[in-house]
Amino acid sequence: MLYAVAFQKWDFSVHQFKRLLSYGHAKWETFAPGKSIFPKGQNNRLRVIVQGGCNIYDDKHKKLASVGVGSFLGVVNYLGGNGPCGSYSSAFQTTTVVTWDNELLNEELGWDEDLRLKINGALTISMADRVLSVKEFSCSKEVQHEFPAQKIHVGVEP
Repeated sequence: MLYAVAFQKWDFSVHQFKRLLSYGHAKWETFAPGKSIFPKGQNNRLRVIVQGGCNIYDDKHKKLASVGVGSFLGVVNYLGGNGPCGSYSSAFQTTTVVTWDNELLNEELGWDEDLRLKINGALTISMADRVLSVKEFSCSKEVQHEFPAQKIHVGVEP
């Protein structure tokens, strides 16, 4: 299921996907509704939503986006940037994610250039799509944006 919702659309082969799961000590986690998936300032993990969804908030508790199955979380920090330390994500229903430790994943991908380039490309495009969707919706109250594996609803308070 994880392969189909998050990696097949980026043209990962099944073999590449299995290698990625073996790297970075990938583990499955489930969060209850209202539970913080990324507490403030703790963005040292890369996560992909397998089931459920979460809301993303800025440091002033303003809802930026709602994301669902196939969405990556923690992308900015994984790609080497300094993600917004005050931002956080909270599950809006029971949510299952697969989590990688950034440091371990980067270390192990250092030996696998093809897979490193593939995941970095997928994450960069995913992040750009999210940034563009949030920016696009900053002028409207609520809009629905279509993505291949999901629908993202972004509500911006007037």
